[in-house]
Amino acid sequence: MKKGQKKLLVIILLMAGFCFMHLRADANVELSPYIIGAVCRPDQLQDAAGRQATYRENLHIYLYNPRKEVLKVDHVRINGCDLSTLITADDVLWYVVNPLEIPSSAFGELIIRYMEMGMAPAAVKVELLDAQGKVVGSGMVPVTSQEPVACQAIGFEEDYKTIYLYVLPADMDNITIKEIYCNGKKAAFWGEKVLEKGCVSPVVINLSQPIGRHVFVMIKLITDKGTSYLLSRIIEPFFSIGMYRCHRYGGNFRSAERERYERNFGKWAQPYLEYLTGPGRAGCAVPQWLDDCQKHFINTIAPDFTTWIHVPEAVTLLKERNLRLVSQKNDPAIISYPGLHHLYLADEPTGINAARSLSKRLQALRKSCNSRIPCKIVFCNLGSSPCDYTYIDAADYDVYPIGASAQGVPFGVGGGIRALQRIMAPRPVGFVPQAFRSHPDKKTLGGWRRFPTPDEERWMVYSAIANGAKSITYFAYSLESYEPVEGVGTAAMVGIPEAVDLWQEIGRINLELAVTGPWLMKGCLLKQYRVNGLEVSLIGVGKDTLLVIPINRNYSLITGNICEEYIPQRLKKIVLPVNLPPYLSVVKSVFEVTHNGMEELNFTTIGGKATINLPALETGKIIVLTSASNLKSKMESRRVSLAGTE
Repeated sequence: MKKGQKKLLVIILLMAGFCFMHLRADANVELSPYIIGAVCRPDQLQDAAGRQATYRENLHIYLYNPRKEVLKVDHVRINGCDLSTLITADDVLWYVVNPLEIPSSAFGELIIRYMEMGMAPAAVKVELLDAQGKVVGSGMVPVTSQEPVACQAIGFEEDYKTIYLYVLPADMDNITIKEIYCNGKKAAFWGEKVLEKGCVSPVVINLSQPIGRHVFVMIKLITDKGTSYLLSRIIEPFFSIGMYRCHRYGGNFRSAERERYERNFGKWAQPYLEYLTGPGRAGCAVPQWLDDCQKHFINTIAPDFTTWIHVPEAVTLLKERNLRLVSQKNDPAIISYPGLHHLYLADEPTGINAARSLSKRLQALRKSCNSRIPCKIVFCNLGSSPCDYTYIDAADYDVYPIGASAQGVPFGVGGGIRALQRIMAPRPVGFVPQAFRSHPDKKTLGGWRRFPTPDEERWMVYSAIANGAKSITYFAYSLESYEPVEGVGTAAMVGIPEAVDLWQEIGRINLELAVTGPWLMKGCLLKQYRVNGLEVSLIGVGKDTLLVIPINRNYSLITGNICEEYIPQRLKKIVLPVNLPPYLSVVKSVFEVTHNGMEELNFTTIGGKATINLPALETGKIIVLTSASNLKSKMESRRVSLAGTE
């Protein structure tokens, strides 16, 4: 063979080899596993005696789309059985895929909720099918039941380039996180070298590129004891302070009351007059109502705002005031509104049938917005029910506090928030402080015929945020004469002193929450303890800040015609001990957040413990303890920008 022929042959062989490897790479892309991991997570509940109890279990199967096109999953087979058949047979309660459309080279999650413990298989062969029944992806993976770490909370910076992850190690000693991958790319992170058993530890992940609002992110944590996965929606780092309007009871008005309300329409200026004066005049009052909300630092209008005014006009009014919206409607104008905070799925659902039907409604809502908008549910009964709705993106907890306990234990806020947080973690949980139970019995004259006092309102709200709440939604406005309890806003406008005092206190509370909101959103409850009659919560914020929230447990309950009333006993010259986490060895500043400004507090630190001198406490406070030198001035600038100088 001539030299030139040999050279040509070598070139041909090299090209053939390249083509073969390229074809093989393409084949591997198509045949590479779509299933990257699976973990079974039993429900973690407590029975009436506080003992750990289990209820059902969720199987989380983590997906990857290696294709160049979007992966659309219509239904799923597990070990040869269609999941819809297993639902019909009552082996499976529901299943969901997040997101519904997985982009190329992106990740997703299949969650299957089994009807009983122990039903999840030890290994799964998963087949993903499209609407025509064609298998578009498949894979087999073992199911683990022992994750090295579990995520308790997740938060984000406003630029979406920093993730705050709070992890709890499994019941093992000396777990170390070695590497973290975010959406398949290795990420730089800060965290404790060795995770302390039984303690929540922060991990701060730094990304080179932002990842965007409300999308799903896959986090893979590689430890020396194994791998943990988390698919989480990136909830907007915005502390929502909302207001529900009350239900419609227009039929309860007598003709004389109608005339009275219509005569005073201009003075009372409430949008809830559509039954009395028609939508036109009611719509004229909406801007005044929204302005009133803004004055009290309410930044989010909750359902069903868009039911008493046309959607386009409602969106315009919100946009003019830069207000967020939680909506029950998936109208195109609402879905496209940049301020849409959540889609509201249901109020206080219970039972298997509701869980199944709402999972279908959830999928329908997600289809309407291509999974772009988070959905939430409000819960009241914290038995087993919320565990059956763990497909939801966020949850709220409401409670009717005063008089709800014959044992003289008011509110029940903290325990409820903690229980729901355990069920929902790491997804955010919010709180709905009720204006006390309404609908008094006309025959017996029973019921709660008063507003919360300012102290009771602050006690409720601060108890919620001390236990990890990441939003507050008040209830509610009303005009109905037979519901004096719910009519906080209206009663304030017509000068009822109790309502005026309450409304002013709500404004002060909301300013404090709005100032600390960004830090509350990226924080996590690390520890709680009681000292000197106080319940103290430590909320960690990244690697340099603690929010210390003391709640006054020194109170009395007065029982009479108005039911129980919470009366706090004012405490003075409080010495507040705080055990510092190992990573916070230097404290540069300690101050209290108030509506009037940041108030510096005296403190000392010795041997990993800080001692704060608190002049007085009536209900609850937010105290900031930080190693950051500029945090106090940053928070004060935020307060001034929100409220101006006073």
